[in-house]
Amino acid sequence: MATEQSKGYDGRRVYWAARDIAYFPPVGNHHFVMMTFHSLEDSPNPAQTVEISDGHGRRIYVLCFGLLPVWPECNIEIKVNAAEDLEAYREYFCNSQGFWVDFDFEGHEIPPPPGMDMAEFVRKINEAALKSRDYLAHHPGQYKYNPLDQNCATWVNDLMTHVGVPEDVRRAHNDFEGLDVGNDATAFLPTFQ
Repeated sequence: MATEQSKGYDGRRVYWAARDIAYFPPVGNHHFVMMTFHSLEDSPNPAQTVEISDGHGRRIYVLCFGLLPVWPECNIEIKVNAAEDLEAYREYFCNSQGFWVDFDFEGHEIPPPPGMDMAEFVRKINEAALKSRDYLAHHPGQYKYNPLDQNCATWVNDLMTHVGVPEDVRRAHNDFEGLDVGNDATAFLPTFQ
């Protein structure tokens, strides 16, 4: 629900996002989904939505989901607001990205699928991501991390597929600076059911 402050534009945005892999920049990218909101009330999941402030009066609310490996077994889990994902966006939002010591956030805005408004789109993303997180938590080891075709980029592609984003839109937004692998593959669709 849009607030009076955001009437006409509620601030909801969905990004297929990527950042440098922690500890190994710029070898490869970590892909994740980031949703931004101008007010907490615009989020489909206010309890897990966090505020990012630049310390100068600007603030935004964010909610992100990403697949991460669990070592040493190569299992996987879905994290809500992983620290590195939030830090990457914080660096971007606060304009504090450096050349070597940051995560180099990059986000490609994804429009809602045809016939769906933004409120429904963010709600469906939230529901699907949480279902996948719960499924993977209850079936450890069923999926193993594979950097070629069963990784974070694959998971984002499957999430976007599940919520109805057309293939041409996904392909137009899934390529980032650096190395992207598995961004056109599918492996995790059953985890969203």
